Amino acid sequence: MTVVSDVRDYLDRQAPFDTALSFDNCGILVGDPEAEVRKALVCLDVTEEIAEEAEQCGAELIVSHHPVIFHGMKRILKGDLVYLLIRKGLTVLSAHTNLDMAEYGVNYQLAAHCGIEMNTLRRLPQDTERQSDGFGLAGVLETPMEPEEYALFIKQALSGKSVKFTNGGHRIKTAAVSCGAGSYLLDDVIRAGVDALVTAEVKHHELLAAKAAGLTVIDAGHYETEQVIITPLAEELAARFPEISFYTAGENPAQYV
Repeated sequence: MTVVSDVRDYLDRQAPFDTALSFDNCGILVGDPEAEVRKALVCLDVTEEIAEEAEQCGAELIVSHHPVIFHGMKRILKGDLVYLLIRKGLTVLSAHTNLDMAEYGVNYQLAAHCGIEMNTLRRLPQDTERQSDGFGLAGVLETPMEPEEYALFIKQALSGKSVKFTNGGHRIKTAAVSCGAGSYLLDDVIRAGVDALVTAEVKHHELLAAKAAGLTVIDAGHYETEQVIITPLAEELAARFPEISFYTAGENPAQYV
């Protein structure tokens, strides 16, 4: 019999929970660590729709990237998501920043989608508390591209509806990636002399700074830069736990017109 804590322990070996950043909240966040698992749902975000889908497919466990409980909660009332999960008997296991920077985690999967030669991949030197965490990875492109060409490549590679980008004014031979909101790495990328940065949630003043520095920045969307982990994670867990049926679910909350 496989229980939730078995899955947690395996994830802990692949993406140690103690490497998560101090502000984060990872691990088993809702439910019973000793509950038997026969079916599990892997997703980016836990929502009411995900809870309903997990119940409909008979899952006992939801494995999510974003923590279902992130900020402190003073009460849990009827109608709240956590209340709903408990009522449905669902356990939630969340792996967030520890999975972002794991050896084959979210940033690794993002780099694999961004046309980077994986044998050139390296950690981006950073002057922050995340010095060796792997939040920024950089490498050489398999095929050099012009800025607009690379932006279109990223849009297609991540199945995005749109991307916004700055034109760094020169051909892109090297690129850095940081999943989710990675614009805080802007100065580190410029210092490292990398030609482009693929990330999300880049602010206007950061776009101006990137353009002035001759850096192509591609804001490909938070969901798009992180959903790349869902299928590989489900496949890895299925290979380790063949007695469990793993499903994937979720959709981008952002709509485009």
